[in-house]
Amino acid sequence: MKTKAILIGLLGAMMLTLPVLVHPETLGKVTFPTSCDARVQANFERGVAMLHSYWFTEARKVFEAVLEQDAGCAIAYWGLAVNYLGNSLASAPSSKDVAAAWAGLDKARAIGARTPRERDWIEAISVYYRDADTVALDARLLAYTEAMERMTRCYSDDFEAWTYYALTLQASAPKNDKTYASQLKSAAILERSIKGYGCVVCVVGPAGIGKSRTVSETAAIASSRGKAGGAVALTFVSKPSELTLRSVTRGATAFFFISRKTLSEGA
Repeated sequence: MKTKAILIGLLGAMMLTLPVLVHPETLGKVTFPTSCDARVQANFERGVAMLHSYWFTEARKVFEAVLEQDAGCAIAYWGLAVNYLGNSLASAPSSKDVAAAWAGLDKARAIGARTPRERDWIEAISVYYRDADTVALDARLLAYTEAMERMTRCYSDDFEAWTYYALTLQASAPKNDKTYASQLKSAAILERSIKGYGCVVCVVGPAGIGKSRTVSETAAIASSRGKAGGAVALTFVSKPSELTLRSVTRGATAFFFISRKTLSEGA
């Protein structure tokens, strides 16, 4: 069978690649203002870029280095907590990682966030880890999604808030919802957020038609062109058991983002 794809939006300011495709200096540009020491700002934003690239091992090192330079940078514990969460589309963190994340968030609260925005970011991720031993994973994912929705209302111009809200919508989407309402809402958010910088392509269909291969090959092409012209790619891959080609924009199993320059050069 032939894989079907649909162009659903335009690519935005933060175009990042998967860790297997990138060099540390080609992660892309992230803007995440903090009240931390100016010396650590660039490194903090590099850590956030690594989170978006699912480069969790290196991201943890970056946020720990930020705290070594500025022990009062409470928002760095947010970065560590998101890092411990890992790929929320794949699996839950281990109990050890949950405990480490919560301990770090406790430290962040003890230090005290220096701005309301930083406090809200810390509290948003905290709802995922709070009472993790007694509250079901799906309930915590939903609470995290609702917290990120509140972030978008409070900070409507914050690109990162919208990005994480879109991701949490995917992660908390009900598995029995065949209308794929959360996934469609997530795609709509991405479409608005990344307008003007390229495209978002969704590849969907039943198992065995080559979705993952199509995505990885396209991402590799975009990434290789990016080394010369700034085009990079990001992929999210999952393997739901039930999908139909009839509803191609629903239940997308893969997103890949390609810059406008890459598109103009041809696929």
